[in-house]
Amino acid sequence: MSLYLLLIVANLDTNQKIQNYLLIDYLKFFLLPFRFVENL
Repeated sequence: MSLYLLLIVANLDTNQKIQNYLLIDYLKFFLLPFRFVENL
């Protein structure tokens, strides 16, 4: 998944809005396990 994140960072100049949306989506997905642990 880090390669996917690298792609987003590399393409920040093009389609800024779309890339930012994907980055937020990625961060949400990445933080999900931590939220799950907190709920336990």
